[in-house]
Amino acid sequence: MDTHKRNLMSQSILMVTIFMIFINHSSSTFHGSSGVEQLETVVEEAEDHLAYPSTSDWIEELNDGMEDDEWQLVQKKGNQFVVNDQPFYVNGFNTYWLMVFAADKSTRGKVTDTFKQASSVGLTVCRTWAFNDGQWRALQKSPSVYDEEVFKGLDFVISEARKYKIRLILSLTNNWDAYGGKSQYVKWGKAAGLNLTSDDDFFSHPTLKSYYKAHVKTVLNRVNTLTNITYKDDPTVFAWELMNEPRCTSDPSGDKLQDWIQEMAVYVKRLDPKHLVEIGLEGFYGPSSPGRVQFNPNTYAQQVGTDFIRNHQVLGVDFASVHIYADSWISKSISDLHLQFTKSWMEAHIEDAEKNLGMPVVFSEFGVSSKDPGYNSSFRDTLLSTVYKTILNSTKKGGSGGGSLLWQLFPEGTDYMDDGLCNGFHHKKSFQVGDEVEVCSKQDGFHGSYYEATVIENLGDKYEVKYKNLVEEDDMSTALEEIAEVDEVRPVCPKVWPDFFPGERVDEFANDGWWAGIITRKSGDDWFVYFPSTFEHIAYPKKHIRLHLESRRNGGISRDGRVFSCEGKPLSCKKRMRIVMGESSWRSVKARLV
Repeated sequence: MDTHKRNLMSQSILMVTIFMIFINHSSSTFHGSSGVEQLETVVEEAEDHLAYPSTSDWIEELNDGMEDDEWQLVQKKGNQFVVNDQPFYVNGFNTYWLMVFAADKSTRGKVTDTFKQASSVGLTVCRTWAFNDGQWRALQKSPSVYDEEVFKGLDFVISEARKYKIRLILSLTNNWDAYGGKSQYVKWGKAAGLNLTSDDDFFSHPTLKSYYKAHVKTVLNRVNTLTNITYKDDPTVFAWELMNEPRCTSDPSGDKLQDWIQEMAVYVKRLDPKHLVEIGLEGFYGPSSPGRVQFNPNTYAQQVGTDFIRNHQVLGVDFASVHIYADSWISKSISDLHLQFTKSWMEAHIEDAEKNLGMPVVFSEFGVSSKDPGYNSSFRDTLLSTVYKTILNSTKKGGSGGGSLLWQLFPEGTDYMDDGLCNGFHHKKSFQVGDEVEVCSKQDGFHGSYYEATVIENLGDKYEVKYKNLVEEDDMSTALEEIAEVDEVRPVCPKVWPDFFPGERVDEFANDGWWAGIITRKSGDDWFVYFPSTFEHIAYPKKHIRLHLESRRNGGISRDGRVFSCEGKPLSCKKRMRIVMGESSWRSVKARLV
């Protein structure tokens, strides 16, 4: 994905469990009528759980079974993944920012929350970044120069994943500017005096390729400071990904990118012959398969220098990767065309993985943005169901459908990282008429911002609210009233102005709303705030900033453990303290010992 809420038992999370149930029930049976009948029974049972979401018993039973498995490397056998020679299916999620959060002790707990909650609903694989090039809190500050504290953050991610029996697909750089990527390598090259004209020089210039190889070597040979296991020997690593969504638009023939893939896949395999390797492609068909370009979402997909079949035929690549974003590729407006495309897109790639490549295929990113016109949770759930059932149809026949990774999963308290495709674990809140709240906007350009409002009616699964600072478009004297979803509403946080420090989460007030960001430094009387959802870095006076607190129905606490009263005065006590919130709003905030 080139950019940056649901309850614990929401359908978006429960749909993910269908695949997990199937894996455990049919790990040794693929063919014959009895296997198919068993599968159909499993799917029916899974759908029953969707209708009646009481999952504690069967999740506990399945987890108990998994705990006995020996923790060994995932390998490939023909067109399927195996562990201990038993079929293994990818049932997982993306959370790209884990290393950066783990590098800061005040947010490290979110990494644990993510793995713990994902494991509790049967997710077994996570895809995340093993890079951050030259950006804020960079892993690689300059070529072959690393921040040890950030590397220790990646150590923590891997050790926590192992603890919760979740395997990792670790991506090694980015096609996009977020977290540095190929553009940062080009900047480093230009700073070294190289004559570079395009970001695509990343794929061909010997010096830039040497920078990338040095990074790969450093990561793979890293000895985890927490487990004392070298990354390339750790079975927690499911696979290495060469690059997130590589594209080379300067060469539509695909030759330049093809050469880079061939060189780097072999290089990674030479360093680490044990682990699986994948490219990180979106799945666009190219010149080598003119008969398949009909499945591409648009004609532009043929001009980005990628070629699904040709790219995956190189030595060293073990399985295929495909992404699914109908709303980005076809149309922003939600329609049944998205579902039709998703199904045909998946079936075409599964067929090619079986007949032309002889390898598994993983749909390693998929989702739908809540910012899309016409978006609703019902469509989202239908899309998820389409993805999972299409994979199940492949696995019934012992096919190449290797699994999928939802984009993306968030634990509670990380909504400010939401790019519109957040699926998370959030406690249900209940507000009453008269309660002061903040409402999240889903409009383009405003996503992730919160606006102060008052609840004027509790509709059960929605709230009618009246905004404090927003007005009707055709009557500027009348406050805007609107219907908001339950998960779009949070309590009003206390407006406290402590002394901030780099890395602390804050909210900044602009354009009548609050925008979540991270303090990076102070300059004079201004504080610089980094906004993860937009990658902006802006300076603000202190009066425009407040401490960001996690909003929960039963309480909240600041990132660094400091606690503040409603008036913004620090509370002191020899014991650790926590803000305790009243039943429905922050107006009754007080402190108590815990």
